[in-house]
Amino acid sequence: MTQMSFLTNEPIGRRESLSGLLSIGLSLFTFSSRSEAERPTQVQDVYTKISDDKRLLLCGGGQRPEAALADFVERARKSAELRADLSTSKSRDHIGAVSTNILVIGWAKSDPARFYPAFKEQIAKYENCRTTLAPSRDETIKSESKREGFIQDIRKADGIFFLGGDQAGIMRVIDSHEAIRNELISFFNSGRATGGTSAGTAIMSNPMINGYRPLNSFAQVRLSESHSDVRICHGLGLCPKGVVVDQHGFSENLPGRSERMHLVTVATKSPVGIVVGEDGAAALTIEAKGSVTLSVLGGEIGLSLKRADGNGYQRTLLKSGEVLRLERYLQSSESALAEAR
Repeated sequence: MTQMSFLTNEPIGRRESLSGLLSIGLSLFTFSSRSEAERPTQVQDVYTKISDDKRLLLCGGGQRPEAALADFVERARKSAELRADLSTSKSRDHIGAVSTNILVIGWAKSDPARFYPAFKEQIAKYENCRTTLAPSRDETIKSESKREGFIQDIRKADGIFFLGGDQAGIMRVIDSHEAIRNELISFFNSGRATGGTSAGTAIMSNPMINGYRPLNSFAQVRLSESHSDVRICHGLGLCPKGVVVDQHGFSENLPGRSERMHLVTVATKSPVGIVVGEDGAAALTIEAKGSVTLSVLGGEIGLSLKRADGNGYQRTLLKSGEVLRLERYLQSSESALAEAR
């Protein structure tokens, strides 16, 4: 399994040169770069110029708020328009309608075709916006031709959205082929629209919350240093170092609101824990100038934030429309877990 560095969102062991460094106290992101010979298409070159900042859409796992999807589509549309501008000498007035391409990844389910139509229908209401379903989990792992086609779809996409289910299923594919992980990281680093819901939200942090012990254990939720109620694995890690995300927040069949906000941060030794409510969505924006902003686009978001003096955590709720700058909490982070349990 390919491991990820907790200091950057680069795969461990990559030897490519780094094209830039975003620092917030400690390094949060490293912008990946390939040599000219390794860049497979002109399209990939175009996408490296889209945006200096990055934006993740994090949905909680219930209904996807319309404001959140509109935000996601708008960013994807900007990518599509830039692609069109750079690929033609004609003015925008002569290009005509630009098609926005959203690649939908359903690896959290063994049968993603059953769950894809609902998302496709939501996106269809946006003019000139179309979706493509990625090959299934097994197809992507086992078939070289499907894998190569999928990588080409990434390079042509204006947005990528991960559907919900089992986050371990998504990571099984990502961990099985380093090329897929690298393409997804490069896609995000280019500034294109990236998001997910439920399991598709959980994979965005590293370490990744991969579930809890059965319901009957929560009558006595343990908040000791062992934190054996939380299963922690490696995730894709597109969130800044020090930010861990959980989903299906405030659901009746999971730990209570207060315990959940505590567990995701203390169990992973992270200074910022984000728990997205089932009816909620948030946009996490990482700007090249060094700021990290959480904007709530629907429902409620629970936060557990390490105190400035390092003595425990403070918990708070943000509601739709509220915004919080996170970099000051991340500055106090000395380390994350070197190995996910």
